Amino acid sequence: MQLNVHFILGTKQGDFLGAEDEVMRVTQSVVYVRGRLSADDRLIAHADGVWNRLGVWQAQPCSSTP
Repeated sequence: MQLNVHFILGTKQGDFLGAEDEVMRVTQSVVYVRGRLSADDRLIAHADGVWNRLGVWQAQPCSSTP
């Protein structure tokens, strides 16, 4: 439904990137999330979004034919 990404700094090849995520709120139909991407305690990017919940997929047993 919505995704906002804010790029703050660039990185160099070989930088170790770390990511943090957080679910802010969950309703019956949507999930509100945010996250941060950092390298050596430097904020590289942060994002937030609102996502539709699609439900939990469950495999159904196969029916056998006589």
